[in-house]
Amino acid sequence: MLSLVNPGPHPHPQLLEITFTQRTSNAHHGHVTVNGQRISIAAGYRTNVIPVDLAPGTTRVRISIGTPGVRCRSVPTNVLPTISATLLPATGAGTG
Repeated sequence: MLSLVNPGPHPHPQLLEITFTQRTSNAHHGHVTVNGQRISIAAGYRTNVIPVDLAPGTTRVRISIGTPGVRCRSVPTNVLPTISATLLPATGAGTG
């Protein structure tokens, strides 16, 4: 779970850039749920760019990645996929 906080009194449009690196796992895709909307993301070298409108307060983002054939504690963590996220202003942002 990722928490994004807007301390101001007005909504702010932002871009949430998510990089999903497969590493040596069998994970190829997942999804992000933000403001009740579910968006598919894919592994690879491209960045998944998701526009978000941050309302005042806290917006919770759920990122889910399926890891086929993997049980908890059954593999070293260095072979599991990784996720990184960057929040940027919607105007003039985005690396695509």
